[in-house]
Amino acid sequence: MVGQLCAYAGVAVLTLGTVMVLSGYFGGPTNYAPTGWLVAAVGQMLLFLGVVTLVSGGMEQTVDEVSWRIDQLADQIFRLEQMIVNQQAQQEESQRRNRRRMRSSRDQADAA
Repeated sequence: MVGQLCAYAGVAVLTLGTVMVLSGYFGGPTNYAPTGWLVAAVGQMLLFLGVVTLVSGGMEQTVDEVSWRIDQLADQIFRLEQMIVNQQAQQEESQRRNRRRMRSSRDQADAA
């Protein structure tokens, strides 16, 4: 918001300074020309300040959005890793149970 106000004010002051310079050189009061140059310079500074503020605000918003997205991706990766670890643990437990069953059935067959 501040950047937009500075940019618009800069354009307005720059326009006013240009009008004063032209008026001073083409028939208006002669002291308008040097004052117009000063006013135009102030307008340029305001315009530049507004543009820099707008670009800076846009970059800050982009950084915030990218940071938020990275955090979301990190959470998803963490949950995925947890699922994989849990699934591996279940598979290992299932393999252990199968081995125990096979051993007990072999033991029963040997005993008979």
